[in-house]
Amino acid sequence: MKIYLHLAPGAPIARLEGHGPVTRDYVRHLVRDIAGHVRVQPVIDLNQTIAVDAYEIPHRLRQAVRLIHPADVFPYATNLSRTMDLDPQIPHGEGGETSTDNLGPVTRSHHRIKTHDNTSQGWQVRQSNP
Repeated sequence: MKIYLHLAPGAPIARLEGHGPVTRDYVRHLVRDIAGHVRVQPVIDLNQTIAVDAYEIPHRLRQAVRLIHPADVFPYATNLSRTMDLDPQIPHGEGGETSTDNLGPVTRSHHRIKTHDNTSQGWQVRQSNP
């Protein structure tokens, strides 16, 4: 079982993805009595841009994007990002880099709306800036 737990140094409350806020005491109980084997992953500094010179998205970059954007980045969407594709704001073929600054999670439907010309249906998606 994988859990994603976000802790800040000295904070009495943590955030458990898929559950919400939890106390440090609950975290201790979870790790000690419920979780069994615990493997701690390295901290990813979300304040630094991670970029690669490739179209493929490596695991570390994928994790960082999903931590930065816990939900679909499409306007008014509320879907959680762990199950979605990562979509570039500026496509790789148009000079967009594969980075935390250019990627965001979207559902397949939202990707199609953003990517394909829908002007014949009376609407289109425009992005003012990345």
